[in-house]
This record gives sequence, structure tokens and C-alpha cells, in this order.
Amino acid sequence: MKRSEIYNGLVQQLNEVTKELSGEKGFKTISRYYSACCEFSKFLANEYKLEKFNNVKAKHIFAYVERMQENGKSDSTIRTALAGIRFMYEKAGGKSILPKNDRFDFGKRERGTINKAWTDKEIEKALDIAKSQGNYKIYHAIRMSSTFGLRIEETARLRPSQIKDNRIEVKGKGGKVRNIRIETKEERKAIEELKEYIRANCKGKNDYIFSAGDIYHTKQSIEKWIERNRDSFTDKDRTKGQTKGKKPLSETLSFHGLRYRYAQRRYEEELRKGSTVKKAKKTVSISLGHNRAEVTNIYLA
Repeated sequence: MKRSEIYNGLVQQLNEVTKELSGEKGFKTISRYYSACCEFSKFLANEYKLEKFNNVKAKHIFAYVERMQENGKSDSTIRTALAGIRFMYEKAGGKSILPKNDRFDFGKRERGTINKAWTDKEIEKALDIAKSQGNYKIYHAIRMSSTFGLRIEETARLRPSQIKDNRIEVKGKGGKVRNIRIETKEERKAIEELKEYIRANCKGKNDYIFSAGDIYHTKQSIEKWIERNRDSFTDKDRTKGQTKGKKPLSETLSFHGLRYRYAQRRYEEELRKGSTVKKAKKTVSISLGHNRAEVTNIYLA
């Protein structure tokens, strides 16, 4: 079934639920909830091909919150969306317990005011630990994100056929495809080492490089490795002191912070090449899989 057909089916389910809500809540509240659920339905159709709204699980909520945060949505907007999703989900007959707001990092900091980037030293230490453990899946996953800015989902879904001569063809959120060029000596070295890993671990060009097919659990295994080992590679002094005009560094490292480091490095490279600030931000935004230059501000230091 096409994604557009799945989305239309989800909206039809929402329409049926809405018909039964007369008098339960105010018209404006129901309207906001309905709109929020329609947006959520686009995400479900594009990312998961989920056909029934009452089959929503916690993993869908966590992924959607991450998407909204990446797109710069405010905490209040996200809370409203989640309230609508939970309400409509229950009315649609959903039985799972969806995560509450206290499972998310709301109200603790303003969006884009914390620098979540890993330092180069932290990246190198993490790579050394993964290599010493013989865990080359983690080694290359970290390297692909820090070197090319891949999201954890894009890393888990990466196939050998996406590695081209001078670029990586990344299939991002919503099925959007972007090309990240391979230019520097370090980038080419990362790709050559990845190709050796592919030759040893992948049977065909359409195999997943880091996954046997279970993307969700592949993402979990990467995140859990970071959680278990980050005390060993996190700079103990990373939050001490603050350079004037710079965002404070986050206390805890996450896989997503590798994209921050990539964005900062790429932005600096574009400026060195002579790009204007506006053009450099636009270039970085596109390479990250966004289309708005202002989103780059979230990633910069």
C-alpha cells in the first residue's frame, strides 16, 4: 500500500473517532487535537507504514518527539501534540500505555541553547573503546555519524548500495533522499574502512550494513552501548568553564550529539572556503536533511 493511501486511511479513522466526540471537549480543543493527529499520521505513514491509529506504540511517540524537536518545535507545541495523540488514541481503542511528558526533556532548557556536540577527543576515545572491544558495528556507526552527520535511523538503515564513488546517498526522514559528498582525506579514509567492514559482513548490496533487518533493535543496541560506555569516553571537564559567546556543553553525550559535531565542522569548513554565513548555514542545513538555514543554529556552538 502506498504511503499516501496509508495516510488517508489513518485520517479516515480519525474522522470516525471525531464524530463520536460531541460534547466531550470544546470545539477548539478537538480541532487542535485533530490537526496534531493528522500531522502525526503523516509521520506514521511515511516512517512506519502504520495502518491503524490504535496500533501506535511508545516507540512511535519517542521517534515523533525527536522529529519535532529536531525541527525546532517548542515544548508547548509538542505537549499539545502529545495530549491530542493520547486522547485520540484512547478514543480509537488503543490499549498500550503511551509515554507521559515526564519521559521527555521538557522545561529544563530552551531549544538550541545547549551545545550537545561531542569533542573530537571524546569521539576518538569512543572509537578506541569500540575497537578494543572488537565492536566494529559501533565503531563504524559512530564514525559515519560524526563524519557525515547521519541520524541514528539513517545509520541503522544504511546499505552498501548507498555508498557511491564520491558521495553517500542517504535516505532520510519522510523518504527524502540527500547526497553527502565525500571530499576530505579523513572522509575517504572512513569510507574505505567501512568498505572493508562491508566486504566482511554483508552478502549483498541491499543488505543493511549495521542491521540484520530489525532497525528498532539496532538503534537500541547503539544507544545502549553509548549509555554503558560514555563514562569512559566523556571528558570529565566538558561542562567546566564557559567561553563567552558560546553555548554551554551538555552534561550527557548521546548519539545525536555526533550530528552536532558534524554540523559545526562542516559549517567551519564552508566559512573557510569563503561562503557567507547565510550560505554556509543553508549548506549545512541541506547536508543534515533539513531545508531551512535557521535550523542550523540549533546545532552550532
